[in-house]
Amino acid sequence: MSERSAYLAALGLTDWVRRGSDAPTEERPATAGPASNEPASDGPASDGPGATKTATPTPTVERSAPQEPIADAKSPGRAGITLGPGKGSCLFLCAPGDDESSALASDLARVLGEPPVWAHLASDQSGQPLELAIAERLFTQVVVFGEAAARLVFDGAPPPTCGPARVTVVDALTRLGRDAGARRSCWMAFKAAGLVPRP
Repeated sequence: MSERSAYLAALGLTDWVRRGSDAPTEERPATAGPASNEPASDGPASDGPGATKTATPTPTVERSAPQEPIADAKSPGRAGITLGPGKGSCLFLCAPGDDESSALASDLARVLGEPPVWAHLASDQSGQPLELAIAERLFTQVVVFGEAAARLVFDGAPPPTCGPARVTVVDALTRLGRDAGARRSCWMAFKAAGLVPRP
């Protein structure tokens, strides 16, 4: 018997005891967390039997469409070109028989805001592709003198653009020199392509 029980018995008092228990219940200190045999609720599931594994999503890498490289060699059916001097943004491409030093050629060159770069169709395999010349010299306008020259350099019908450059096809210089109607058509084509500076 404890001292407290003996003291109460000497006074004739009954020690109160909780029902279903022969001794007062001792208070237990609160634990700081869940029992060690209980799994934590905020941690990842273990890899034991019956455990569900969560698949980690694989990051998606977007790939841009591959750009077609600029051809560094012309195809067998296409003629190359030989560039002359100049640094303008407009290319005048002549047929082998045309003369860019003629008075008409000088007049056409003066129509532009800046002198053009003259080029000829190459007579052998040493010429470079027109696409490569446009990319290297940053031409924005290409004027081809003569439908035959245009078909040779493009291996068929000429497109409206070649890379970033606009393509304009007019009559050959030899025909422009002797045909007034061809010269008027050439002038209208220059205006439509924006080659004639506005006043």
